[in-house]
Amino acid sequence: MHYSEYPPAPELAPWVAAYWSFEVRAEDATFDHWIPPTGGVMLAFPRGAPAVLVGPRTTPFQTRVRSHEPVWGVHFWPGAAVSLLGTGAARQREGRVLAHEVVPWSWLQSTWESFDGAAAAAVSAWLDQQLTPRVGSAGPLDSAVLGAVFRIIAAAGDLEIASLAAPLAISSRQLRRRFRRATELSLKELARVERLRASARGAVDPSRRSWVQIAAEQGYADQAHLVREFRQLLGLTPGAFEEHARRIRHGDVVR
Repeated sequence: MHYSEYPPAPELAPWVAAYWSFEVRAEDATFDHWIPPTGGVMLAFPRGAPAVLVGPRTTPFQTRVRSHEPVWGVHFWPGAAVSLLGTGAARQREGRVLAHEVVPWSWLQSTWESFDGAAAAAVSAWLDQQLTPRVGSAGPLDSAVLGAVFRIIAAAGDLEIASLAAPLAISSRQLRRRFRRATELSLKELARVERLRASARGAVDPSRRSWVQIAAEQGYADQAHLVREFRQLLGLTPGAFEEHARRIRHGDVVR
């Protein structure tokens, strides 16, 4: 199994965190994949099917990937998808729908057989070609919300939520309201997601630390707290996720 991420065109960077690909290469195999939440909207392009829009999540998300059927996709920054995709991308929390049913772009109904075996650069260029023309008509981004998003990401979720509003020159109440409206998550929920993501990366860290060490480094009260978060957000124990993640060969990861 192989997972990689690729940067978008510079013009798309305010909206798109990364393009990604996932492929099972073993013969006659399927792979049940537990996907860590990102806090943002995701567009997924399964082979032979129209694109799927997956909303922000704080609950486990499992999918089955078949051998030699690569899946490509787009990760949007939390709070940025609606600006580029339109209001159809809103109110999709915990949801999964056919993208063309809520975002009326004809290319989202395309199937991807023609990309079988295509180089990552070719698929990334195609995604750039489809998304870049939308930049000119994109809705405004909430700079305060995105400022809070990037501070939470930079801190891997381990920060005082009450400290986020002051540098953005708005009240805590305003930030909480605008943040939930833009991202469909609370500030605390995104911090939980980012803390989980940072902890999950420890499962494939070549310097391998114990889960007790990871729990302490990421600001969990103890290992039991970390285990509860893995179960609630990812659907696996840390040990089970580690076994799962080590079956996946990770390429470059830009998010």
